[in-house]
Amino acid sequence: MPADERNRNLVAGLWLYLLTAFLRRTMVELQVIIERRADKPRLIIGFNGSSPATLVAALSPDTSADRVIALFDPEWIEDQAEIVNDYGVAKLSSYLAQPHVSLEQAVSTFREVFLGE
Repeated sequence: MPADERNRNLVAGLWLYLLTAFLRRTMVELQVIIERRADKPRLIIGFNGSSPATLVAALSPDTSADRVIALFDPEWIEDQAEIVNDYGVAKLSSYLAQPHVSLEQAVSTFREVFLGE
Protein backbone atom coordinates (compact mmCIF):
# COMPACT_ATOMS: atom_id res chain seq x y z
CA MET A 1 0.00 0.00 0.00
CA PRO A 2 1.23 3.52 -0.71
CA ALA A 3 2.55 5.52 2.24
CA ASP A 4 0.58 8.61 1.16
CA GLU A 5 -2.85 8.47 2.81
CA ARG A 6 -4.84 9.67 -0.20
CA ASN A 7 -3.27 7.15 -2.55
CA ARG A 8 -3.47 4.42 0.09
CA ASN A 9 -7.23 4.91 0.34
CA LEU A 10 -7.61 4.91 -3.45
CA VAL A 11 -5.62 1.68 -3.77
CA ALA A 12 -7.62 0.09 -0.96
CA GLY A 13 -10.82 1.09 -2.74
CA LEU A 14 -9.60 -0.52 -5.96
CA TRP A 15 -8.69 -3.77 -4.18
CA LEU A 16 -12.10 -3.86 -2.49
CA TYR A 17 -13.84 -3.19 -5.80
CA LEU A 18 -12.01 -6.09 -7.43
CA LEU A 19 -12.57 -8.41 -4.48
CA THR A 20 -16.25 -7.71 -3.94
CA ALA A 21 -17.00 -8.67 -7.54
CA PHE A 22 -16.24 -12.26 -6.48
CA LEU A 23 -18.37 -12.00 -3.35
CA ARG A 24 -21.55 -10.48 -4.78
CA ARG A 25 -23.67 -13.59 -4.39
CA THR A 26 -22.21 -14.86 -1.14
CA MET A 27 -22.98 -14.32 2.51
CA VAL A 28 -19.35 -13.51 3.36
CA GLU A 29 -18.81 -10.70 5.84
CA LEU A 30 -15.62 -8.74 5.30
CA GLN A 31 -13.49 -7.12 7.94
CA VAL A 32 -11.32 -4.41 6.41
CA ILE A 33 -8.32 -2.93 8.19
CA ILE A 34 -6.22 -0.24 6.55
CA GLU A 35 -3.05 0.21 8.54
CA ARG A 36 -1.64 3.69 8.79
CA ARG A 37 1.94 2.80 9.72
CA ALA A 38 4.31 5.11 7.86
CA ASP A 39 6.97 2.47 7.30
CA LYS A 40 4.84 -0.26 5.71
CA PRO A 41 1.06 0.28 5.57
CA ARG A 42 -1.02 -2.80 4.72
CA LEU A 43 -4.56 -3.60 3.70
CA ILE A 44 -5.82 -6.55 5.72
CA ILE A 45 -9.07 -8.24 4.73
CA GLY A 46 -10.75 -10.89 6.82
CA PHE A 47 -13.50 -13.10 5.45
CA ASN A 48 -15.07 -14.17 8.75
CA GLY A 49 -16.84 -11.00 9.78
CA SER A 50 -15.34 -9.38 12.86
CA SER A 51 -13.07 -12.31 13.67
CA PRO A 52 -10.35 -11.70 16.25
CA ALA A 53 -7.91 -13.58 13.98
CA THR A 54 -7.97 -10.72 11.48
CA LEU A 55 -7.25 -8.20 14.21
CA VAL A 56 -4.38 -10.36 15.49
CA ALA A 57 -2.99 -10.47 11.94
CA ALA A 58 -2.95 -6.66 11.95
CA LEU A 59 -1.52 -6.21 15.43
CA SER A 60 0.97 -9.06 15.40
CA PRO A 61 1.74 -10.14 11.83
CA ASP A 62 4.54 -12.54 12.81
CA THR A 63 2.25 -14.65 14.97
CA SER A 64 -0.36 -15.15 12.27
CA ALA A 65 1.74 -15.84 9.18
CA ASP A 66 -0.03 -19.17 8.63
CA ARG A 67 -3.40 -17.40 8.34
CA VAL A 68 -2.35 -14.61 5.96
CA ILE A 69 -1.97 -14.67 2.18
CA ALA A 70 0.50 -11.97 1.22
CA LEU A 71 -0.14 -10.35 -2.16
CA PHE A 72 2.72 -7.88 -2.20
CA ASP A 73 5.22 -10.53 -3.38
CA PRO A 74 3.19 -13.63 -4.22
CA GLU A 75 5.92 -16.17 -5.01
CA TRP A 76 3.37 -18.98 -4.61
CA ILE A 77 1.53 -17.87 -7.76
CA GLU A 78 4.38 -19.02 -9.99
CA ASP A 79 3.84 -22.60 -8.76
CA GLN A 80 0.25 -22.65 -10.03
CA ALA A 81 0.59 -23.95 -13.61
CA GLU A 82 -3.14 -23.66 -14.33
CA ILE A 83 -2.95 -19.94 -13.61
CA VAL A 84 0.47 -19.14 -15.05
CA ASN A 85 -0.32 -20.91 -18.35
CA ASP A 86 -3.79 -19.39 -18.74
CA TYR A 87 -4.17 -17.11 -21.78
CA GLY A 88 -6.38 -14.61 -19.96
CA VAL A 89 -4.01 -14.31 -17.00
CA ALA A 90 -1.07 -13.87 -19.40
CA LYS A 91 -3.02 -11.13 -21.20
CA LEU A 92 -3.81 -9.34 -17.94
CA SER A 93 -0.21 -9.69 -16.77
CA SER A 94 1.11 -8.19 -20.00
CA TYR A 95 -1.32 -5.27 -19.69
CA LEU A 96 -0.25 -4.61 -16.10
CA ALA A 97 3.40 -4.56 -17.18
CA GLN A 98 2.74 -1.71 -19.62
CA PRO A 99 2.59 1.72 -17.96
CA HIS A 100 0.50 3.26 -20.76
CA VAL A 101 -2.45 0.88 -20.23
CA SER A 102 -5.25 2.73 -18.46
CA LEU A 103 -6.66 1.62 -15.13
CA GLU A 104 -10.04 1.26 -16.83
CA GLN A 105 -8.57 -1.19 -19.38
CA ALA A 106 -6.76 -3.15 -16.66
CA VAL A 107 -9.93 -3.46 -14.55
CA SER A 108 -11.98 -4.39 -17.61
CA THR A 109 -9.49 -7.12 -18.51
CA PHE A 110 -9.46 -8.35 -14.90
CA ARG A 111 -13.25 -8.65 -14.95
CA GLU A 112 -13.13 -10.40 -18.34
CA VAL A 113 -10.50 -12.93 -17.20
CA PHE A 114 -11.76 -13.72 -13.71
CA LEU A 115 -15.49 -12.98 -13.89
CA GLY A 116 -16.31 -13.69 -17.52
CA GLU A 117 -17.81 -10.23 -18.01
